[in-house]
Amino acid sequence: PKMFGKILGPIIHLAIELENALLQLPFVGFIMARFPHFLERVRHWAHDWTGIDIFWSYYLLYAPIWGMSTIVAPELEVLERGAIPLRTDIYDKHLTTTQRVKLRFPCGRTIWLVNMHLDSTTAPQGAEIRAREVHLILDWMRPVLDEVDATFAVGDNNSLLEKEHIFDLWRDAGFVSAHEAVHGSNPDKTWPSGIACSPFIDTDGEPGCLDYIWVHGSNSIKFHDAGVGGDASCEMDEQLYASDHLAVFATFSFP
Repeated sequence: PKMFGKILGPIIHLAIELENALLQLPFVGFIMARFPHFLERVRHWAHDWTGIDIFWSYYLLYAPIWGMSTIVAPELEVLERGAIPLRTDIYDKHLTTTQRVKLRFPCGRTIWLVNMHLDSTTAPQGAEIRAREVHLILDWMRPVLDEVDATFAVGDNNSLLEKEHIFDLWRDAGFVSAHEAVHGSNPDKTWPSGIACSPFIDTDGEPGCLDYIWVHGSNSIKFHDAGVGGDASCEMDEQLYASDHLAVFATFSFP
């Protein structure tokens, strides 16, 4: 497996460069524009076979793609879903998306689950880009927040709490950190995970807590626990890992 990883890494980098070149060709854009329809069929097949709903969002706006996926437990009813692009500029020639899925629990209560990944650039303008992305997410969500009992916005904020003001944006919009609500503070660190992993992993930036579960409508739920996980690699191969980030989790119930 280790040798496989050393071979696969350069192949992935070559594939990214090939993607950059191919996307400039009109007929490739024509084909890729139909790719989401193929993914939708795969989603239905997966649901029929496993009962699990998987949602993808891909945007092709003259840039390579960051695909986002959200996996929903089969006992939750999916009422609505959508996605928006967070960036359409070509600062680093990448585009990220944010998803939302409205879910109904067996008890009848409903939530929005928002899956995001903010820009990771460490350049001086990175904080400004991330703030703009949070504004886009909040503007997208504000009109629908009252449709559900609670909203969970989860993912990689790529921001240190004490250094960027995007946290004030979340809090001013009525969101609270699940970990902070349970423990009175956020984790000391979620990145880097410290797990031995691929030599191609991103290590630029200052270690700290970058990952959060932001909750709107927290007075309508009861938190039971919150923490971090995903802190161990595979016993058979230390380069097989969950992520360069630690996972964040929270458990809750409806009173």
